[in-house]
Amino acid sequence: MISKNLNLIREKIEKTSLNSNRVSDSIRLVAVTKNVEVEKIREASSLGISDIGENRIQEARSKLDDLKSLNLCWHMVGHLQTNKVKYAVDIFEYIHSLDSIKLAEEIDRCSRIKNKYQKVFIEVNTSGEETKFGVSEDNIEAFVNRVVEFKQLDLMGFMTIAPFTDDKDVIRESFRKLRIIRDDMSKKLNRKLHLSMGMSDDFEIAIEEGADFIRLGRVIFGERE
Repeated sequence: MISKNLNLIREKIEKTSLNSNRVSDSIRLVAVTKNVEVEKIREASSLGISDIGENRIQEARSKLDDLKSLNLCWHMVGHLQTNKVKYAVDIFEYIHSLDSIKLAEEIDRCSRIKNKYQKVFIEVNTSGEETKFGVSEDNIEAFVNRVVEFKQLDLMGFMTIAPFTDDKDVIRESFRKLRIIRDDMSKKLNRKLHLSMGMSDDFEIAIEEGADFIRLGRVIFGERE
């Protein structure tokens, strides 16, 4: 099943990239493995998956030993609490959910102890939904200016989660807003910044709008508890 699903996903990535005048190899597929058994992660790895996304620190820690023989790059894609940062810095090459200065301070502090430059994405609430985490669009420039002051943080770009809706225009607008933010801040900082956006139901729209990292779980591994 995983092999068939990945083949279909890769075909969609290739087709969508071609239609958007993009190179499919520039898009990183992060396989989100929340509630996925290590055997299935091993299978995905054997099929070419090297980027693994986890939502919870405890679950990631429980899988690390079993998977340490594999060449995997770990991504924190869920909300991160400040009291779990020391574990996150140990495990993850990328943190996709930086959403407060307090969290940035703690990541910077723990990274300094580990002598590590931590790659981070700033999570932006482009939908305006109160139930979502993320920095508001109005505050993003001031937030970025603070984040780049932290010596141990390597700002990779921005992340968002689209609204839970069947309205593709609403989803597209959410991704487009993030692209505009990225383009604006790339110019102001004079550096290349990336977009982490797109999940199982909307990754093709995300690619059309410029996603560099897509975070897919259910379409790879099937329904989970």
